[in-house]
Amino acid sequence: MIKSDKELYQHSELRLSHVLKHLQKLVRFFVQNAQKIGQNVTRAERKDWTANEATAYIIRSILDESNEEDKTTYILSRLQDGITGKFDLTTEKLFGDNQSIYANGYEYLQIMSNDDKTFGDHVYWYHSNFSAERLLAFLANKWHVYGLSATAKSPTMLNNFDYQWVEAHVKNNYQLSTPLEKELDKENKDYLAAEKRAGISVSITSVDLPIKGQDTIFAKDLLQRVLMLNYIPSELFTAYPEEGGLRPNDVISLAGDGQMSFTLLRNLKTVQALITFVKSYNKRPLNPAYVLFKNKKVSEELLYWYKLCLKVIGMGRVSLTVVDAQNVQQEIPLIKKDWINGKLNIMVTTYAALGRGINLHYSIDAKTLTELVKSKNGVTIGKQMQNLSKDIDGEYLEAPTHIATWIGRGDEQFSIKKMLHIIGEQDALYGNGHITRATYRKNLYAYINGGPVNNYRQNDLQPVKVAGGVYMEQALGRMARTNIKSSRPLVLIDNAAKKNLLSNYLNNKRTTLEMAAVLNNIGEIEAELKKEKARLLYEKLNMANEIQHRFTVWLPSQLQQDRQGTKELWQRARELILKHPFGDAAPVTIQRLHWQFEKAVNKYYFAIEGDYSRLLAIDATPIQNYNQHQFDFAHYGKTLNKIYEANSWLKEDFDLLGYYHDFEKPHHYQLLPGIFNNFYRPALSEEVFKVICKYLGIKVYPMADNEFELFDCYLQTKDKKKVFVDIKDYNETTNATEQTEVFKKARLKLANCTENNPVYFINFRQLQPNSKYEQKLFSPQSDRQFFTCSSMFLADGKLNSQLAKNLLDYFE
Repeated sequence: MIKSDKELYQHSELRLSHVLKHLQKLVRFFVQNAQKIGQNVTRAERKDWTANEATAYIIRSILDESNEEDKTTYILSRLQDGITGKFDLTTEKLFGDNQSIYANGYEYLQIMSNDDKTFGDHVYWYHSNFSAERLLAFLANKWHVYGLSATAKSPTMLNNFDYQWVEAHVKNNYQLSTPLEKELDKENKDYLAAEKRAGISVSITSVDLPIKGQDTIFAKDLLQRVLMLNYIPSELFTAYPEEGGLRPNDVISLAGDGQMSFTLLRNLKTVQALITFVKSYNKRPLNPAYVLFKNKKVSEELLYWYKLCLKVIGMGRVSLTVVDAQNVQQEIPLIKKDWINGKLNIMVTTYAALGRGINLHYSIDAKTLTELVKSKNGVTIGKQMQNLSKDIDGEYLEAPTHIATWIGRGDEQFSIKKMLHIIGEQDALYGNGHITRATYRKNLYAYINGGPVNNYRQNDLQPVKVAGGVYMEQALGRMARTNIKSSRPLVLIDNAAKKNLLSNYLNNKRTTLEMAAVLNNIGEIEAELKKEKARLLYEKLNMANEIQHRFTVWLPSQLQQDRQGTKELWQRARELILKHPFGDAAPVTIQRLHWQFEKAVNKYYFAIEGDYSRLLAIDATPIQNYNQHQFDFAHYGKTLNKIYEANSWLKEDFDLLGYYHDFEKPHHYQLLPGIFNNFYRPALSEEVFKVICKYLGIKVYPMADNEFELFDCYLQTKDKKKVFVDIKDYNETTNATEQTEVFKKARLKLANCTENNPVYFINFRQLQPNSKYEQKLFSPQSDRQFFTCSSMFLADGKLNSQLAKNLLDYFE
């Protein structure tokens, strides 16, 4: 029996550390007894058990948890530590060789020149060696128990713990049992069903500007369309407070390109939301409580402009109150006072200003409740409480931005605090595979040097979208605090915010009626987006096939018809491709030769028809329902890098030519399969051979114009005879070709040449011993017309000495 310790409860205050200390003592007592019982059972029943197996058997028997082995393992492992008193919490023990800054911290050195003094620059050293993630993992491994908010499990490390990292470095994690999860799910479904039975119908409205089918518009025309006025007063232009101001004939990009267009579109969406709130209140005056969530605090000047917009359309008597982190405690009671009195006062706030503990529901009396229910402007769910409180009636959710720290700084001064924040954020994104190391470094340098950076691409990263979704989810939670609600809660969502909610993790969470309605609405939109995505993918495939067809079908066809006339075009195309196997930093015209992936990749899967004539499907993950192929650029890159490392002269020459590239690194833009296979690989192999000959002092001759591309080049023997050279890049993944078939094709080519010269077939990479190519293509032959060499380089990357010897012995 375990008796309660009365001394523990004599104090008016209980400290968690004291409770855990006593709990640890009790658990040690428990496991010591379990071990002794286990020893007795082992002897009595003559079991062939180890001490651990015997103790585990007893623990399972006492807890009756035979079907949940993880709990027994947890108790056993923790209690053994407890008995011996050994807690090895060194970095090596807890985190192994983990190299993330969570485990090891980081150092940042900043050297700044000091122009005001004769000598001595300033060196600043910043050292961080204990992250929040490491602290949490450290303490959780010390027997302390932490209950984490469900938000912590959101699949994002922005504005959140990197939960996945913490979970991976805590020895034992306890999850709710399946029956309890099901019970909680049932409770949530029952509550949502009760709200629906009560007659609540959530209204979801997408806020977008009423302009379709054009790219740009004059500012005056845009305001006329939004405010539905024939004439816009000049004060709306002169009073506009954003940087750069606003003039009637300013050209506004409807895609939000440029800061002026972006901020104006956002502000007009806010005006639309305010207009909708006013109309809703006029229709339902018993529902006066509306909250407008924005990303950035609204200045007094911008608030005046909003009011001015409302005034010119006859809504000038509306109260708007800005609530921020500094005035939240003073302003919210005043706003609630207006709501209690039935006065419309729209709260204009930000996602960051209202913490999770702030409640927005407001008091009502029994008379108001009766009027709400009678007029069907409100409902009561379940039991009435003595202190009557009602939830707010509507919200506007602006699309979250600046979730990941804005890296570009323009004229902004360098801030060390922001720099350290960027380091932590970018490292987390890199550590979780959302950006490449090159992007990580590029972003750090961009902030340090004030250089350009594409922040908008960062906004499309999954953790950024999810973090924005969490903001919106928490904001919607403000509408679900009591059992008295509007019968028609109004949710306005910035159309640009939809991407933040298109995430499977939200669909698996227990949620409020408002959030459920939003997700249902998003689900319908998502279905439409899937159709749209399929259509765009179809168009993208068609465009890729059109481009690929020009390289794999049309250009070779033109070459056969007119070798001399097509030669220059062929050479220009090949040079372009050799210099741009990746399109990340290339001009748009060159990017069309590539497939753009959502995340940087160093391998992809594809399905084709014919000899790369038509692309059927392409993806970063395996493709279903197709006979798929794969280009593993990481493997290809390792082979090339091994060759470059062993032959520095080759890398130096390729650097000068612009042909050296690291294929091991992931990229967003990878060459289309047909262009990579039919153009890049053969062209690279041929250029490698030319550099080898240059290195050995062997002269390489180009084919005559009328014989161009029948063979790659020709060499001249020491007795002045020509030998055509055909460079191959065979590997183990392509279909093996019979030697007789290769020679047959060569004879057809020789028939179009002016001379019937010998042909030297040379493969680029070494094949595996006894491979199908070694047997089928590079076996000895009696035909003196054709000669073969199995590889230019050996498996270790070194130049094939036999090839070098043959070239030096026979050719000038």
